[in-house]
Amino acid sequence: MAAGAEAAHRAGALKQQNKPHKGRKPRGRAQRRAGGRVPAKTLSRRRRDLTKPDRRHQALQLRRQRKEAVLAEKRNLGSKDGPPHLVVVVPLHAGVATHDALRLLQSDESALVRKDERAEGFVLLCPRFKQRWRFVTAHVGNLHAVLDLAKVADTLLFVLDPLDGWDSTGDYCLSCLFAQGLPSYALAVHGVADLPQKKQTDAKKKLGKAIEKRFPEAKLFPLNTEPESLLLLRHLAAQKQRHLTFRDRRAYLLAQEAEFVPSHDSDLVGTLKVSGFVRGRTLNVNSLVHIVGHGDFQMTQVDAPPDPFSLNPRMAKDQQRKGQDMEIQDDSVNGVVEMEEVIKVLMKADPRRQESLQSEVIPDPMEGEQTWPTEEELKEAEESLKERRKVVKVPKGTSSYQAAWIVDDGEDGSEEEEEEKNNMEDEDLMEEASQVGWYVTLHVCSVPISVMESFRQGLPLVLFSLLPHEQKMSVLNFVVRRNLGNNETVKAKEELIFHCGFRRFRASPLYSQHSSADKHKLERFLRPDAALVVTVYAPITFPPASVLLFKQRSNGMHDLIATGFLLSVDPDRILIKRLVLSGHPFKIFSKTAVVRYMFFNREDVLWFKPVELRTKWGRRGHITEPLGTHGHMKCHFDGQLKSQDTVLLNLYKRVFPKWTYDPYVPEPVPWVRSEQQLPMQEVEME
Repeated sequence: MAAGAEAAHRAGALKQQNKPHKGRKPRGRAQRRAGGRVPAKTLSRRRRDLTKPDRRHQALQLRRQRKEAVLAEKRNLGSKDGPPHLVVVVPLHAGVATHDALRLLQSDESALVRKDERAEGFVLLCPRFKQRWRFVTAHVGNLHAVLDLAKVADTLLFVLDPLDGWDSTGDYCLSCLFAQGLPSYALAVHGVADLPQKKQTDAKKKLGKAIEKRFPEAKLFPLNTEPESLLLLRHLAAQKQRHLTFRDRRAYLLAQEAEFVPSHDSDLVGTLKVSGFVRGRTLNVNSLVHIVGHGDFQMTQVDAPPDPFSLNPRMAKDQQRKGQDMEIQDDSVNGVVEMEEVIKVLMKADPRRQESLQSEVIPDPMEGEQTWPTEEELKEAEESLKERRKVVKVPKGTSSYQAAWIVDDGEDGSEEEEEEKNNMEDEDLMEEASQVGWYVTLHVCSVPISVMESFRQGLPLVLFSLLPHEQKMSVLNFVVRRNLGNNETVKAKEELIFHCGFRRFRASPLYSQHSSADKHKLERFLRPDAALVVTVYAPITFPPASVLLFKQRSNGMHDLIATGFLLSVDPDRILIKRLVLSGHPFKIFSKTAVVRYMFFNREDVLWFKPVELRTKWGRRGHITEPLGTHGHMKCHFDGQLKSQDTVLLNLYKRVFPKWTYDPYVPEPVPWVRSEQQLPMQEVEME
């Protein structure tokens, strides 16, 4: 018994084997073990299921789609289905012969040339390349015209001088264009062949060095012979298009023709019929349109006249002859009937869906009032409820609350619903009738005659469609930096000229620090050494958009002050103006001191008692109590105060910009160059 008792127990062969616990570990323990490390993101199931060849094939398809999208954009621009390739010719030097350069581009015998005397350009139809072009010359002296044409141009063609490249006026124009945003561009030089053989090599080297600074990746094309002009055209057609975000989100148009029809009430206001090619996005007749430099307007109708620049020469000649016949028969009734048959109406504005021109909120004086309804109003409400009640068959046992949620499927109102559906379908079809690239005529109503007068003077007429709410006033904040070439002092609330995206207006801005805080300190001047935020009242413009700030001189010229971008449309941005009051410690008792010369009466000391004090040497404290009647006060600080120290009190006040928005900006006085092609001279105004 003793030996058996001392023997150890051994498990038999049929012992139960339990499975180990595989449950999840406590979440807290896992987080403690991770030590703050974030695990890597797991791949999605679809990504895990794809094999390596499938992933490679998927990446190849994405590359092909992007490439096809770029090629489709190139093929559509200037083709029969798209708008003509708009090329704005910008001479950067007074010695550039623009007419000779444009004459070389017209030298192709197979091309058809249409002169445009108003814009000093021409339209080039090339059936051999299946391309059509519109060349417009920009006058560098008129800065507004250059910037407006650059807003809608597909390509900017900079023409350089063979010896100097560009002069001071051209350099100033380039600075403004770079700040606004450059579309696709090309560089050409005209007149190198006219130089002596020895100077041609030196001129090319000099131009190459100058171009590397402004255009590091650009190629310079000589423009002296017909083959060189054809090579330039091929480059313009094949190069990748650069996108400007503020215009890619909207429909825009450069006027080809315009007609003004006075209203019945006044000859100074009427309907402006603007014809041109739709670019960018699809045009909607119910949206508002902005005429650059003139304001926002409504459209009443969109027509689709025949395309005057068809790629088929026979069709173009037939249309030209038909147009001449129409001019001959203009006095007859048949001519008018034929013209009305050719023009097709695409869209007409719907007053119910048309955007309003209201830009400011009209305050309601009774908005905050609450009154008890009268007995008559209560009776009217009960009667209207009785009329709306309808007998609805419900299952047995349904309560009144459940029956209220059952919809009556009767035939009442079915005809009205069908009519609404039909109207919606018709409106959708009308909106779809506008695909980008069509030659249309916009009927813009309530336009002043000054718009037509500026167009007759040769200035470009540019139209942009507005996104919803862009006609409404708000607070715009821009981040800007001073232009390096301008050192003039610019005070806050001083009137400046803004070029924001497609808008141009005058306003008196405020300047504040550009920081991530919720309150921003006001600046009295536009500082040259840091980026500042400019705040103005202006119509809403959705970012991104570039901004250029100009200051008008007394002689009418505009100087570029600063450039930047639109930060936000935020009326809640708080601008704080700080005022510092200073005082002198009169008597010092360890951490307590008597301060004078900050206030001069007892009431002011009591009023500003809750405000914290600080000193120039870093002490902080507060006002304990006033002493006497002449503004002396007892103050307590967090440390020993020195007699050389100065006590300061900060006062803050929220500041709002001035309401000085003016959409009308006068045309600047053009720059005048001297005969020796030296830097630009100013025109003195009497």
